[in-house]
Amino acid sequence: MTHVFTYGTLMDAQIMADVCQARFQSTPATLSAFRRRRVVDEPYPAITPDASETVEGLLYTDVSLDALKRLDHFEGPLYDRQIVTVIDQQGQLQTAEAYVLRPENIAQLSDELWTLDWFQEQGRSLFVNEYRGFRDR
Repeated sequence: MTHVFTYGTLMDAQIMADVCQARFQSTPATLSAFRRRRVVDEPYPAITPDASETVEGLLYTDVSLDALKRLDHFEGPLYDRQIVTVIDQQGQLQTAEAYVLRPENIAQLSDELWTLDWFQEQGRSLFVNEYRGFRDR
């Protein structure tokens, strides 16, 4: 079991449950020294190291190995799963895994900010319709 820090579409509890075929407890968390931007022409973001920024997200706790395998498949070759340290809502440091954009894919990152509010209002239906096959993974 491990903790997983999510900062994009997986902050949506239903999408996370659909991908993992399971539900996990979550709490708000912050990742320092990273920036989040939209992937070019996509409704989802990626993160890259950046000492001047922080990323707000959700920390899912005690994620099973089976769910991690599903997440790896879902995230695909755009990202690497890396160990990060986040600060949870109680101010405690937590070790977690997060999907970070691979350096060779940096050209796919736009300068557009990504927010959960924007995703819920404008991007979610596109994402769910375009990526409906993720439920089978």
